[in-house]
Amino acid sequence: MLVLILSSGVSVAIATETNDLSIAAVLISPSDVVFAKEANTIVVYGITNSGTENLTNITVDVYASDVSGTVPVNTETISSLAGGGTTTIFITDPTIRDLQGSTVTYTAVIDPDNLIPETNEANNNRSSAAVPVRYNGYKGKRYWEGASDITTKHTYDFNGDVSSSSQPSTSYRSQGAWSNGRTETWGGSVPNPDLPSGSTIEQALLYVAYNWDETPGGYPWWNVSFNNVIIDYGNISTGNGILYTDMSNFGLYADYEYGLVVYDVTNLYNSTDYNGLKMYPYNSTFADLTALYPSTLVIIYQNPNMTRKQIFINEECDELGVSESTYGTTPEEATAYAPFTGMSIDVSNVSNATLYSFAGSAGPDEGNLLFNGNTVATNAWHGDAYTASASVFDVKNYINSTGNEAGIQGTVSGGMDVLQQILVVEYVESVPSALDANLTANVTSGTAPLTVQFTDLSEGNVTNWLWDFGDNTNSTSQNVSHTYNSPGTYTVNLTVTGPEGSDSEVKTDFITVSDSNVSAPVAAFTATPLVGTAPLQVAFTDQSTNSPTEWKWEYNNGSGWVEFSNETNASYSFATAVPYDIQLTVSNSGGSDDETKLHYISVGNVREPLNTVQSGTVSGDLYISSPTTWPATEVNQTFTLPAAAVGNIQWAKLYVNTYSGSAANTYALSSTVKLDGDGDSTYESTLGTETMDIASLTNGASFPLNDHVNKVYSDYEAQYDVTSLISAANPAINVKSEAISGKNFDGRIKGVTLVVAYNNTSSTDQTYYWVNHGGDWSSPANGNTIFDTSGLSSGWVSAESKIRYFSYSDANYTFNGVAKTGSTPSNYSGLNTWDVTDNITAGQSSTLAYSKGSGSYKTTLATLKVKYETPGFSNKVTLGDTSPVSPTLASLNGRLYLAWKGDGNNNLNVMYSADNGMTFGNKYTSSETSPESPALCVHNNSLYIAWKGNGSNYLNVAQVTMNGDNITDFSNKVTLGDTSPVSPALASL
Repeated sequence: MLVLILSSGVSVAIATETNDLSIAAVLISPSDVVFAKEANTIVVYGITNSGTENLTNITVDVYASDVSGTVPVNTETISSLAGGGTTTIFITDPTIRDLQGSTVTYTAVIDPDNLIPETNEANNNRSSAAVPVRYNGYKGKRYWEGASDITTKHTYDFNGDVSSSSQPSTSYRSQGAWSNGRTETWGGSVPNPDLPSGSTIEQALLYVAYNWDETPGGYPWWNVSFNNVIIDYGNISTGNGILYTDMSNFGLYADYEYGLVVYDVTNLYNSTDYNGLKMYPYNSTFADLTALYPSTLVIIYQNPNMTRKQIFINEECDELGVSESTYGTTPEEATAYAPFTGMSIDVSNVSNATLYSFAGSAGPDEGNLLFNGNTVATNAWHGDAYTASASVFDVKNYINSTGNEAGIQGTVSGGMDVLQQILVVEYVESVPSALDANLTANVTSGTAPLTVQFTDLSEGNVTNWLWDFGDNTNSTSQNVSHTYNSPGTYTVNLTVTGPEGSDSEVKTDFITVSDSNVSAPVAAFTATPLVGTAPLQVAFTDQSTNSPTEWKWEYNNGSGWVEFSNETNASYSFATAVPYDIQLTVSNSGGSDDETKLHYISVGNVREPLNTVQSGTVSGDLYISSPTTWPATEVNQTFTLPAAAVGNIQWAKLYVNTYSGSAANTYALSSTVKLDGDGDSTYESTLGTETMDIASLTNGASFPLNDHVNKVYSDYEAQYDVTSLISAANPAINVKSEAISGKNFDGRIKGVTLVVAYNNTSSTDQTYYWVNHGGDWSSPANGNTIFDTSGLSSGWVSAESKIRYFSYSDANYTFNGVAKTGSTPSNYSGLNTWDVTDNITAGQSSTLAYSKGSGSYKTTLATLKVKYETPGFSNKVTLGDTSPVSPTLASLNGRLYLAWKGDGNNNLNVMYSADNGMTFGNKYTSSETSPESPALCVHNNSLYIAWKGNGSNYLNVAQVTMNGDNITDFSNKVTLGDTSPVSPALASL
């Protein structure tokens, strides 16, 4: 062996060329991902010296493809490796990658300078696979770019408190375990949040958490109702709740999401009775994709008899897991932080500070609680995998005036899901001031000079008064008259003092004085165009009188007033298809005025074809009932559902179609829809009261009134989700159209349609269904709608398609190119139903097309259902005859023959069915007897019967004789000399 002495003084053992160094693999620890926001450990696995000599000072370089191909990110030296030996080394890549999304390939090179002679220099390097860069979701969200800590969303400072009530672990529902919904109730065994007498609810918040979600698209689809009012339906990321999510982002459970949805239920909460939360999957498919934690109600309330409290409510969802070997996390990294902001705390007067820390799957004996860097408690959560309740901590000794921050630290690999955090800071009870300043004035507006009489209404032992009138003048009288000489808006402040202290009452912008020489403007305006499709450019013209000097133009699309111009004449492009209220406020030195026009601008979309709004699979059926109701303006309609649907409804929607009289908004109506869902003849639910007063075009464009009502030409359609509201087989609705003052009225109801997809617990069959909805109007008609049947395999037993249309005459139809016959409409509407069993092709989508050469045609709904039967018995027929032993069957000339021994006697009987076993008749009872089962066989186009003798074991064979449709005799009987103790058998060859 040679020894090379380097100039640095380091000696390197050089083997003869009998040695060979190689690398088995390059891996990333602990998982096959590179973590963003931190250094990563690279495993150079299976470094082998295949020779016989001991090699020393072996250099190993590691390169990262996103850093450099020539400069290693790190280098390690193996001090020695014996001949035939193998070792593995761990090398740290110190590169910090801020963002995920890229990939990295690591290359390890052993003996990069070829200082060691080897038989094969080509195997001295090895590369990893291209590994994705990911955020580590098991760490706190501070390790995820763009993610959020558990931040403050609500703050309160008043006399009162906060109270919560969480459902128990039995409310947890795993994936697939809530296909028929989940109901949680407060007010019984699970109490409502505590609400002391004399309290006023400030806010009621509902917290719904979930885990193990693998819904395509990344967000669950729910139907949620609170106290029988639907608060969310469909994709919750676009619903009414505030959604927070987290995910591990790598490893075996990379795509499973955890989440928290927060609903404001202040207006729905019942403080004196039960409160109920009902949740259903959007359809049966979605129930298998999400698990539900128990829910929590939180009530924030004021109470003058309680101490002052500052309440911070922080919200987010942060999944934590601790395992350096599996997740690459330490407890310090697996920490969720909750900074409490928005209010300063008077630390010197704090009597208590309590943290309510909610977490899912936390415990038993899991997690540490940190507060402002101090360890408050260890192994502090004592729930289990199915809870989402709070642990309570006293943090008074750690509280600061600002910058307070809780840290929820994971401690086990099983993980916990950190949810809402509530900090309550209670103050020492202060002695209320005996003085209560208050004031009034005889007038609050007028022209200059304006004389105002101010009257003191203060309570308590007042000895001094100080009035500040807002115009740089004041007075110390108790009651005072003051004159304002200049136009303007003035704030008035009264401060009273006495032996027990002082108090002030400030009335902001209390007095408005206008110029007596200038008349206040009178607001008026016009605009054009008033109706059109998005984006709609509208020009507004001010027609106000009395020379305004300032203009404020605002619109309201249902989300509050938004100022869009302060020009005299405005122009604005409306991009969203909704109706817009417009308000103009004008002012001058003489005063101000405004004019508001409701639903003044109507913006729509282009023609709305039928698209799939619901699809799924049920073991029951798709029920559709669509009676024609024209020309009534009030309809009471009872539907008859199959009994199997009760309690098993997966999706249900009601559609109401009403004729307004015109596309113009000179015709309008109010439509009220009520539901009797439990079949007791009482309409317990008002689904909606809609003011239908928007303009539309006459070209088939669709104009939304709100998120569930639209107008096409002169027809409105309202749709209501009733999935969770029907509990009987005979639900009923009441629809009533009423006139609106100042508008023309028609309001005839064209039709009501109920669509219900339900399971049948007694069936294992499967029905695939599609519901396509829109508002497709055209003249002449030419359109189609597509059902995505490409996922169907062959073997269905039936398929049916329906279409709901509104027209004085029907269209021409094809289903996948096969012509279908329409119907004669009744009162301008109809429902077509077609058997399309033979028109569907497995693996291909299906198209229902419609056309009409002249005249208008509109369709709003089309459906398709395809049924597969589960193999098994069907068409069972139970006969009135009985037998203690087995019967026998044989088929001849299209007839199915049945033979058996009588029950209570041994006479042999034969009858037959001419309709494939649906019914049996023409029974013949023979005088021949047997204690055992007979046998039947067809031979040479004749029917033969065999039996064992009665009282003997001799075997008998005879021909069953027919006369027309009647069995008349057993003929040509042969009794054999052979005997048998059991039933014989027959066969023909």
